[in-house]
Amino acid sequence: MLETTTSTIFIPGSNLKGNVTGANWLFLLPKLRMRHVICVGMPLHSTLLSLANFCRHVTVVCTDETQEEQMDLAVDEADLRNVEVLLARPAASTMLPDQPADLLLINGRNSASWLNQHTGLRADLLRLLTADGLVYHEYVGNANPFDSASLTNREMCQFWLTPLSGEMHTAVPQGDRATTAYFRQKQLYSPSVNKQLIKRMGAALGKVTKRQSAPPAAHLAPIHNKPAPTAKRAASGPKRHLRKMARQMINAFLDTVETAEEHLSRQPVTGPMLRRRGVLQGSSATELAQHPPRYLRQIAHADGVDLDGLRWGLSASGEYSSRKLLFFLFNRPAETEAIVHEPSLHKDAQHGDSRPTEPRPTEPQATEPRYIVKMVRDSVFNERLENECRSLRLLHAAGVGDAETLPQVVFAGHHDGLALVGETAVAGIPLRSAAHYTAECPYVHAAIDWLTDMAVKTVNPTGHPQEVGGVLRQLFEQFDEIYQLKSEHRTFLANQLARIEQSQAPLPLVFQHGDPGTWNMMATPSGRVAILDWEAAETNGMPLWDLFYFLRSYTVGAARAHDSVAGFQQQIFHDTPLRALFSATTTHYCRQIGLDLSLAESFFYTCWMHRALKESTRLPVKRLGQGHYVNLLATAIENRHAVQTLWTSTDG
Repeated sequence: MLETTTSTIFIPGSNLKGNVTGANWLFLLPKLRMRHVICVGMPLHSTLLSLANFCRHVTVVCTDETQEEQMDLAVDEADLRNVEVLLARPAASTMLPDQPADLLLINGRNSASWLNQHTGLRADLLRLLTADGLVYHEYVGNANPFDSASLTNREMCQFWLTPLSGEMHTAVPQGDRATTAYFRQKQLYSPSVNKQLIKRMGAALGKVTKRQSAPPAAHLAPIHNKPAPTAKRAASGPKRHLRKMARQMINAFLDTVETAEEHLSRQPVTGPMLRRRGVLQGSSATELAQHPPRYLRQIAHADGVDLDGLRWGLSASGEYSSRKLLFFLFNRPAETEAIVHEPSLHKDAQHGDSRPTEPRPTEPQATEPRYIVKMVRDSVFNERLENECRSLRLLHAAGVGDAETLPQVVFAGHHDGLALVGETAVAGIPLRSAAHYTAECPYVHAAIDWLTDMAVKTVNPTGHPQEVGGVLRQLFEQFDEIYQLKSEHRTFLANQLARIEQSQAPLPLVFQHGDPGTWNMMATPSGRVAILDWEAAETNGMPLWDLFYFLRSYTVGAARAHDSVAGFQQQIFHDTPLRALFSATTTHYCRQIGLDLSLAESFFYTCWMHRALKESTRLPVKRLGQGHYVNLLATAIENRHAVQTLWTSTDG
């Protein structure tokens, strides 16, 4: 039981935000593994690390001594033994390696301009490319800075990329307006404004909360015994007012900049100036305008699935290395079989500038994808995606969900050691957008029914209490070691585990999603709920955990609180409609699967212990005490009477 969880070693800080694998453009290539790559100019550090991982040998050609010093330092610090750093000497081609290259990477506009000035070295570099070798570079604006006259015999494909700088997060073949429209309408692109950076800059004036409308007063628990304002509190009034004004100004600025960028990027004249483009040149480049990357098609073909001719786009956003790459694959409508290109650019012979010869057509209405392909960035996360593939197939066999409410696996495999899974796309909108955040919302009831139905259809009623307790004690020991519990809390949790171990009846085990927050749910067009992202699934999981976790995410959304622990406390530990829903729902769930209701309290506490363990990998050691779930658990223990009466007060 809990095989996925117990096979995980929880190391605080091992999956920190911002520590993301780079060079996402690599996944546009026909294959990832290469023998030799030549980089001209300084690549991003994350790009350098990825190239060193995927390529047998990397040569970085620096255009000046400053670049050479910086690259030598970066290579030494990362101990990249397969990376060679050279200082360009245009007059002597002997400085170049003599081994053929699979890829020439040109880093930035300055490197492209530098190569244009040194045509001899550029020709020598291009001669090193193999017959199927590729050239890749990026630029922002409407004029390609790289003079590719010597590449006239090589095919070319351009991509719409976002954001305007840094790591690429979005790639769609240029001219595929329907796929671009889908990415825009679903907000799958990355805006160029770094919201988090701006918010951190404003943090000196007060915490910047998410922009949310205040909920109706009826949704909120009453605040009891609110103390009268003291002189100190009264004096802090102007400061709070200033902080509120600062938050409003920052949020207004973010809205204005994002709206302006979105508007200008769509305009026929100014738009090209606010577009980032990727250019791939080589013998296999143009096939990307008509087909998904070759390695995807090959893996799908092995499972009898034909991806030829499908439109596609890549979304590679996220601030964690565990975040998957997503390929969205679309049918190509019969009336638009040929790629509709954006306006061609006419180059002025006198001034060398480029401008569109015709207005850009109106952006088409987006269509839903046929498949979504998930792919890991690092093989260390293969097991997660492989687990999702197994789980979806098991659920399908058990009759859980259907094509509208659960992705179906259509193909799966590995490329260069990286797992990928092709799934049917689920239509709908995020549940977080559709939900009313009341106890009467039909979507919350649909989600509750979904999770309860899955538990009923997959229940294993023969779990031995001692075995269940033993597994939970393993997690408890790791939890205590990581978070260094108070003696009182340690004793309390140990007693909860003892209650589970001492059960006189077998314990029902159920199929567990593992992360059923509102963010992993969709509201379908027919008003049902679909559940996505099954990487953390457990075949023999704990009862109630999924239900508790979902209801926590929903109640926090209802509270509209910046502090998720305070939001949960507000809604569940006080007399509110959502507390009544929480109580009635979990009571019904226990009856449906045959779980003794008296054990609901123990599974409530162990649920947050489990979540805190998982959260520890995303927290630096110094910030472990700030974790959401360890604090939720501590708050629940301190409010144990409110927890206990969730079920003892029910009338059945």
